[in-house]
Amino acid sequence: MKKVVKSIILVVFAVILSSETAAGSDNAGSFMEKGSGARAVSLGSSFVGLADDSSAVFWNAAGLVQLQRQQASVMSYRAFETNYFNADYHVPFAGLHWGAGITGAVVDGIIPAEYDSVSKRHKESGSAFGYKAMAVYLSTAYRITDNFSAGITGKIIQEKLYSKQASGYGLDAGLMYKPSEHISFGLNVQNLIRPQLEWDTASKNVDSIPLNIKTGSAISLFNNTLIVLTDLNFRKNRPVIINVGVEYWLNRYLAVRSGVEIVSDQLSVIGKRISKLEKVSCGVGLVLNPVRLDFSWSNNDLSGLDAVYRISAGLDF
Repeated sequence: MKKVVKSIILVVFAVILSSETAAGSDNAGSFMEKGSGARAVSLGSSFVGLADDSSAVFWNAAGLVQLQRQQASVMSYRAFETNYFNADYHVPFAGLHWGAGITGAVVDGIIPAEYDSVSKRHKESGSAFGYKAMAVYLSTAYRITDNFSAGITGKIIQEKLYSKQASGYGLDAGLMYKPSEHISFGLNVQNLIRPQLEWDTASKNVDSIPLNIKTGSAISLFNNTLIVLTDLNFRKNRPVIINVGVEYWLNRYLAVRSGVEIVSDQLSVIGKRISKLEKVSCGVGLVLNPVRLDFSWSNNDLSGLDAVYRISAGLDF
């Protein structure tokens, strides 16, 4: 069994290293980066090392093995003129753990504009159009040993802008290692097979979504009433993102949460690494079996932009 585990790890990292030379678009599929579930978002989006609910379909499929029953959750929210929605589902079946998910974004009423050389201003031109994007996930996970699990997630992605659209598919791979009941480590390699979104335009432009590597850890203390989480997010041509979150259970029904996202950027000119607080978040969770309710508040960069509120509802059955 140890040889099987080692083989899986070697294959994953071999593909990672061989993929590093490929180029990709920094913005394609960006709607999927928002995450799934108000709980994870309120923890500063640090969830790869824990991933113990149905949103593991997005965060780390290997975490699905921790769920004993069927579980589903839904979330819908609005942020910066965009409507987002998520839904996740888990079911154990035939010795494996299966998950499905959907995430999407919709922007309506986009009005084109063109530059007027006389007034030297941009003016509205043409009728309004919209942008729609959706990704569908299918995951499976297997417990290899008592403390080691692996999972994969296949996904189909589609984006529509005006009358044009692009679609593609990709594959994520996740690992989770729990050396003890109170400590866990996770790895999620997103876009191990990189989605290539080809637009049905005359130029047949292709947007490639780059490899994204997420590592995480979770430590539970004081009889599992306090959980401390940390994530590191590595993506080509972007700075390293550090996510930190804390969850504290006041009792068996109510939890409070908080988290931060920090961007650590290497300045090539002077060779110095600069860290910047990018996002703060907080939230609460309420468990009234079989119903779970989670609320989160987050604000990017404390810059005065409108805060984003999320509410997600889950059901165990």
